[in-house]
Amino acid sequence: MDGISGVDLSKRTYKVEQSLVRNHYQVYDGNGELLLRADRAFRPHRTVPFVNTDGNEVFSVEANTVDDDFRIVPAGSERPLAILERDTALLRPAWNVRHGSSERLLASIESREPVVEFFRYYVPLMGVLPHTYVIEDADGREIGTLSGQLTLSETYELDIETTEHIDQKRVVAAALSVDALDIN
Repeated sequence: MDGISGVDLSKRTYKVEQSLVRNHYQVYDGNGELLLRADRAFRPHRTVPFVNTDGNEVFSVEANTVDDDFRIVPAGSERPLAILERDTALLRPAWNVRHGSSERLLASIESREPVVEFFRYYVPLMGVLPHTYVIEDADGREIGTLSGQLTLSETYELDIETTEHIDQKRVVAAALSVDALDIN
């Protein structure tokens, strides 16, 4: 991924674990090796830095001050590599992933469980239910999933296609960022 160094985001599978006690995230590759860590503050407009196992920031997800979008910015840069655009037209979490400079649509990440999302949003105790997302490319083809399981720590499995027609590393960074940004 242009500008992101210090971590390999070209794998097919990842596991994201979120502590139930506080918003601490750990990202593992398909072999169980720790790749990234992140801590989310309890504020709607925030920066969420993702750091590698050496403690060096790899990229951050920064709130856009104008709207409800977020920018994925590599460490040491001010130019976004991707933009996460929240789709507020739906009652369920949905995000568009856009290229950081051209703003062309790369992918969409959307929950496909409207009943679960209804309960997560309107019944306070049901907010602990994990999301399950489908990831589609700009042409609407399914290219991956981000599936949550409720365990002692909230756990997500990210499976993404490795094809030439998607910008995989940008889409992986966006998918890893989505749960850290969802407030519901």
